[in-house]
Amino acid sequence: MTDFGDGRDEHGQIFSQPQVAERLLLVDIVEAGDWRVVLPHAVAIRSGETYWIVWSSLFIRSQNGEVRVIEGVDSHWICR
Repeated sequence: MTDFGDGRDEHGQIFSQPQVAERLLLVDIVEAGDWRVVLPHAVAIRSGETYWIVWSSLFIRSQNGEVRVIEGVDSHWICR
């Protein structure tokens, strides 16, 4: 994907690049650059799983290729 600034693509969609968890993560808020997604509950991302954000959803791909999607309850730009 081409980055057109502010983490948006050519259609204005907000996304993050996939990252691989190096250890077990238990998250209820996920940040990618200046974008924050608040999840409805704590989510476990296991070591070796790949995760990324598209709009207000967290995507998690397990090592067997299965993808889970967790819809956020809030998402917004954060000021630094």
